[in-house]
Amino acid sequence: MNEQPHLVTTYSFKDRDYLIKMRVIEGNSLELSITDKYTAEDWQCSYDASYIETLTHKTGNYKKFDIFVTMLKSGLLKTSECITLDLLTYDDLEQLRSRRAMGRAFCTPRTVQSNNLSQNSSRRYLILTYTVEFDR
Repeated sequence: MNEQPHLVTTYSFKDRDYLIKMRVIEGNSLELSITDKYTAEDWQCSYDASYIETLTHKTGNYKKFDIFVTMLKSGLLKTSECITLDLLTYDDLEQLRSRRAMGRAFCTPRTVQSNNLSQNSSRRYLILTYTVEFDR
């Protein structure tokens, strides 16, 4: 059975345009494909419902799978001011971590093994942020 994408749209991260395809399979799996419109670099991933729910639980803002998918769709279509999306590199994530660590006493910098650098440099991390008046 050839399932069609649930959503195909363009989205701009840091003034760069991407083609994003999002598909929900059998109501319990999310597939994403993100393509840089200028370089044609393509990142694909898939997550099952339990992984998404576990991940949202770890953030302290648990969401059921179908709610998360609705939020992601809303972010991609820009239908809610409460949802923002970012596409980060490994270096971007490390910079965020070090900024957070600056506020903590006795934090030691993380070192990255050189054999992981090339693998990590090609990865992208799609971050969904849900912000309401007193919660983020």
